[in-house]
Amino acid sequence: MNTKFKIKFVYVVVLALAFSTGIYGDTWYNNYENGKDAVEKKNWSEAVQYFRAALEEKDEPRLKSKTYGLRFVDYLPYYYLGKAYYGSALYKDAQTALERSLDYGVIKKTDLYDSLKEMLADCNEKLKPTTLKPTTPNSEPPVPEAKEQKKEEEKSKTEIVSKPVKAETKTLPPDLPETRPEKKQEVPAREEKNVPEDTRLVEAVGNLNRGIRLYFEGNRTGSEEYLRGALRVFSGESKYAKELITTYQFLAVVLIEDFYLTGDPSGRLLQEAEKYINEIRVLEPGFRLDAAYFSPKTIKIFSR
Repeated sequence: MNTKFKIKFVYVVVLALAFSTGIYGDTWYNNYENGKDAVEKKNWSEAVQYFRAALEEKDEPRLKSKTYGLRFVDYLPYYYLGKAYYGSALYKDAQTALERSLDYGVIKKTDLYDSLKEMLADCNEKLKPTTLKPTTPNSEPPVPEAKEQKKEEEKSKTEIVSKPVKAETKTLPPDLPETRPEKKQEVPAREEKNVPEDTRLVEAVGNLNRGIRLYFEGNRTGSEEYLRGALRVFSGESKYAKELITTYQFLAVVLIEDFYLTGDPSGRLLQEAEKYINEIRVLEPGFRLDAAYFSPKTIKIFSR
């Protein structure tokens, strides 16, 4: 792999690790309060990170939820997560989070219920498939002036055609032969060059970097799309084992967070995440889930 892309890849991963460590080190109520502060400041991507970290530790909304001592808060993480996604214009993720908040029903007992309905209605409207209107021919009657002008044009054309045109005869001097155009030499078509295979790998590294960046910006849908694109290339390349491991790891994180966010009664998301974690263990024996990527709750579920 090109040295430039290697450096870029390592930089993004290190940045990702540095960014994530502080969030998962806090308690659910600290993350929740930090997330609400980020929403007030309209730091949407930061708010998404805090609320997802809070949901990893405590995934059930509750009014008057005890934090520490005698301190209680109305814990509405799905509502605020949906609001953060909505502020980021990630309407599909916002729709999922807001509908999840409705499923629990707690939000209906608060003053935030009307706000949730407005955001959800707007998301539903923005996510509607666009339909193209059929084009219909112009049914307006022709303007009389334009019609007369058209007649005049057609009349002038017929007059020009009907007039006899005298053909010009070109005579050459007797001492000059008639010149003929030279025959052009045919240029053979250039053969198309095959795209080098390394181009696919360079693109895959770019997709991996984009997937990581979008994950930390809170765009899980976009992150998963780019990570799966990278996986399709890396899975067939044994010399890119490190990149493949990183792709598996972030895909597992995205799927686990999807599981906590949507509930997924089928368990498909957790099963797929476990498959990727097992693939990592095959490529790297002795692999352990890192707290920089996975919450303590997730580590406990998948630890052996």
